[in-house]
Amino acid sequence: MVLLELAAQGLDGLGAGRWPFRPGLNAVSGAPAASEAVVRVLVGLFFPETQPFGGPAGARAGVTFVAANGGTYRLVGGTGTEVALSKLDDATSRFMPVETGGGVSRQLRNLGLPERRLFEPLFFFAEVPSAPAAQAEPTIGGGGSGRGIESRLAELTADIAETKPKTLFELRQRLSEVEAEERSAHELEQLQFQLDGLQQRLFQAEDSVRAVDQARSEFERIGQELGKMPAVSEEAVAQVARLPQLVQKRDETLRRIAEERLAISPDGGRASLAALGQDRLFVASLGVGAGSLAAAVLGSSFLPGMRWLALLDIPGLGVAVFRACQQLSALRRQEGAARKLALLDEREQRTQRAFAAEAKEAQALMKALGAEGAAELEQRLAERAAMLERQGQASAKLAASERDEGVRAAMAARDDLRREVAELEAKLAAFGGYRRDAAEVRREATALRDEIARQGGAEPADIELSEDGRPPPDEAAALFRRAAEVFGMTPAMLLQTVRDRAAQYVGALSERRYGAPAFLPDGSVALSRPGSEALPFAQVAEADRRPCLWGLRLVLAERYLFSHRMFLVIDERIAGLDPARGQLLARMAQGLARAAQVIWLGESAASLASHAVVLG
Repeated sequence: MVLLELAAQGLDGLGAGRWPFRPGLNAVSGAPAASEAVVRVLVGLFFPETQPFGGPAGARAGVTFVAANGGTYRLVGGTGTEVALSKLDDATSRFMPVETGGGVSRQLRNLGLPERRLFEPLFFFAEVPSAPAAQAEPTIGGGGSGRGIESRLAELTADIAETKPKTLFELRQRLSEVEAEERSAHELEQLQFQLDGLQQRLFQAEDSVRAVDQARSEFERIGQELGKMPAVSEEAVAQVARLPQLVQKRDETLRRIAEERLAISPDGGRASLAALGQDRLFVASLGVGAGSLAAAVLGSSFLPGMRWLALLDIPGLGVAVFRACQQLSALRRQEGAARKLALLDEREQRTQRAFAAEAKEAQALMKALGAEGAAELEQRLAERAAMLERQGQASAKLAASERDEGVRAAMAARDDLRREVAELEAKLAAFGGYRRDAAEVRREATALRDEIARQGGAEPADIELSEDGRPPPDEAAALFRRAAEVFGMTPAMLLQTVRDRAAQYVGALSERRYGAPAFLPDGSVALSRPGSEALPFAQVAEADRRPCLWGLRLVLAERYLFSHRMFLVIDERIAGLDPARGQLLARMAQGLARAAQVIWLGESAASLASHAVVLG
């Protein structure tokens, strides 16, 4: 049995809320009143026959759990009401009623929960809130006092003797009081029955319209998410689809332009008319040609043979003309290359402008959606399309639900039922604080009438006695007898089974002063001691008795939990251990949590827990 969730409404210490639990070690923190409320709720719901659910009028609580058979169940109860058990229907995903009232305990036994007198010693390391005397049951190792079971049995016997009416006048006086309480309890019970019926009808009405509420909530939620996104046009969606092709086309064109630009060689930019005057061959050739011609013209008047120097201007001027033609040709090539480069630049700009125009909507959408690239943009748009599809489905579901006549009728009846429930809850609140269950009051009234008829008193039957009619010799012996019923074996066989492991637990918690347990001839339990004789458990010092008892309880719980599904509740406030041994106990609980669910009430196991639950 594994707890899944605890829910409460109007309960002292918890208020209203839902608290999930997980397998493993659950660290439950909160105010002390909240931890006490958790214990009260668990005992009141799982053991309603021995501990009626107590709290303010109108308070309710529920616990959801997985039973040993794998089914998911829910227990719900409240002040003055009977506990109801429901089971989750896998087909409809709803909890369907299984049992109410006295049959709940029987069903829980069938689901693997031991009766309370067997459950508490092994799995409930917590102080159970007080119950009416007729319902109270002695516990083993629980409570803050830490006294043995013999003293608590003696106190219980004394309380019963003091409170039990002794004379016929006292019996009749008590019967008159109980009959008045019975009438009030009957009225309260009738109101509670009416409230339960109305709440059941309200639950059915709310369940009928839950689909409408869920569809409306889903539609509004998706609408809010879509509202945070930018508007998307059809043109933008089409551009997004074409964007990879546009990018590829642009990149291919720019690659070809880059290749053509590299193929153009404009002679390094040195060809120009100004560069011609710096050409030595051109200058020399031009000087030879012009000089020879001038020398021939001027020298021929003095010497006739000087005219032949004019012939030198032919090769000189020819070379100069040749060099000038070469420079002009290079200049024309450079101008052509420059024109080609300008055309390539213009073509590149046109390509970029064309891409920007064709992908304008897609790029704007990419920027608005915060996408880094086309792939991420497509993913964002796909998510948006899926949200639009879900919104359409929710809208269709909402419209279909609102057209359903049954749903419309349930919506109309829901407000009326809520008003009637509020009126009945106000009437129940007027009854004041905690009141006993009507069935319990009737039982006491019947017992009093029988007492009056017999003119005698009945001995209490709820005090546990050993086989020879005497009280248990010590808490350890009582623990093993009760645990033996759970395991289906004799106490001696059970002790022998866990003896070695118990020595480890007891030794660790008693700082190695005590060890393995053993039965003595008189039926009591003794603990071994290093270097000394075994000491009867009843004679163990008070400071060590409780840690030793906790060690025995833990080893028995471990033995059971490693082969059965059951939850374990540990309240660190009643451990009575120093901080060092308290941390040791927390580590032991962590080890148990590997095979079972442990509910730790307190802060000591917060750092070790796999799941944290904050109450209040």
